Amino acid sequence: MTGENKKQNLTVEIEKSTASLKAAELCLGADLFDDALSRAYYAAYHMAQALAFSEGLESRSHGGLHDLVYLIFVRSGRLAAEVAKDFAALQRFRESADYARAFHFDQSQASEEVERARALCGAMRALLVAGGWTTPTTP
Repeated sequence: MTGENKKQNLTVEIEKSTASLKAAELCLGADLFDDALSRAYYAAYHMAQALAFSEGLESRSHGGLHDLVYLIFVRSGRLAAEVAKDFAALQRFRESADYARAFHFDQSQASEEVERARALCGAMRALLVAGGWTTPTTP
């Protein structure tokens, strides 16, 4: 992966993260709580993909991406261990929201998880900003 290719891929992932977080908020406002949770997870997922691209890496699976975040960013001390833990929790909740028939989030739970995703995205974006890959305010 070339430097320019990394930057292009990373930028697309940040844009997708931003759009997914906005969609999560819209779903919350429309009382679509399971969908809000799913979009919140994808906001974190896309920001984690951007982080992976910043290192010239790419994951082909959700679990693999979690492992990359842990191995590359948490173990090096660049991200707090809670980030990987919260990312894994969002992934499990997203799977339940999308696939478990009897599982439904209420407004309070969904709002809490959207905020968790916002915090995760913020922590990951801060690394990208520190690395010169993006700015704090632009996608």
